[in-house]
Amino acid sequence: MQRYGSGAILIVLGLALAWKSLDYRIGVLARMGPGFFPLMLGVVLAVLGLLILVLPEDRTVHPVADTGRTDGTDRKGGADGTHDGGHTQPAARSGPRRGLRPWLGVVLAFAAFVVFGRYGGLIPATFATVLIAALADRDNGIAAALGLAAAVTVFSVLVFHYLIHLQLPLFGWR
Repeated sequence: MQRYGSGAILIVLGLALAWKSLDYRIGVLARMGPGFFPLMLGVVLAVLGLLILVLPEDRTVHPVADTGRTDGTDRKGGADGTHDGGHTQPAARSGPRRGLRPWLGVVLAFAAFVVFGRYGGLIPATFATVLIAALADRDNGIAAALGLAAAVTVFSVLVFHYLIHLQLPLFGWR
């Protein structure tokens, strides 16, 4: 049920963004107007929402390991690999706190971009945003988050500063 709500929210937000962008000059790909990016973003959001609604929930491919056994079991003993020799695995975390870290990370990442974009410039804003968002995932370590933040920052500078000439200074401490 949550999947359908998420898809519907993305569709509504995407269509609203696309509709509002029509108040601005769209332009063409070679000379984009101020409404071009919001229009494309709205369309992408709406399409992603639609895909969430129509695609099956679990599209994960589970590879089968070749264990060389012919009795239908793997080395751990279970036919589907679930038996682990009598040892129990800890249950996955559940409850209301399970999703707090990602939500907090997204909110803090947006806030960091607003603050650093206004007072720091493109480089600090991008680096802080990506770093905070990456650390919101428990699977990411500090080194991976720092590497991702550095790579995305370099990419952002190349695209937004040098190619698109975005009117946001690289550094702009005020």
